Amino acid sequence: MSDNQLSKDFFERDAHIVAGELLGKVIEVRDGTSLCSAVISETESYSGFDDKASHAFGGRVTERNRVMYGEPGVIYVYLVYGMHVLLNIVTGSQGFPAAVLIRSALPKDGTSIMSERRFGKRPDQLTVREMASLAKGPGNLTKALGITMDDYGRQVNGIYGQRSILLLDSGLSPEYYSSPRIGVDYAKEWAAVPWRFCIKDGFSKF
Repeated sequence: MSDNQLSKDFFERDAHIVAGELLGKVIEVRDGTSLCSAVISETESYSGFDDKASHAFGGRVTERNRVMYGEPGVIYVYLVYGMHVLLNIVTGSQGFPAAVLIRSALPKDGTSIMSERRFGKRPDQLTVREMASLAKGPGNLTKALGITMDDYGRQVNGIYGQRSILLLDSGLSPEYYSSPRIGVDYAKEWAAVPWRFCIKDGFSKF
């Protein structure tokens, strides 16, 4: 493991701490000769048996969520509306279900590949709005980076043939704020907990 790859110990902590500290870190996807990377700018944490917004609420164990109970640093991807892949990283100790959803990031390397995947255009053909939304939102992020359901259960920083998903320490420690999570109104009072973490003042300075 290279010096700037996040260790398993990084993820073997409380999901809320990990969610805040993932901001400013780089997610890098390599697949053959293809390389795409982005700086994480927004996350959400899901933790424990009582969290009504979590797939593991009440101790539920299914074929889909089983990795949430496993080792930290494992990739948990699932489909929303049968089409959008969402990327989560399992955190904490084995047996305690917790994970961090990666919601948005600022493209770094491979923007031409991301642009083609998202909009079927070159970067210079994108509108300002399209460029800003390249990896904004959890479904857009995975599409831009090329993350698929085949990545389910893989270890972050593991190498699988010619493919890897790396989480790297960029050296950045941006200021951030927390707010209620998005799209989980069904969770009632648990929708209001401030477990969404976002970098302050945009991200252009990075």
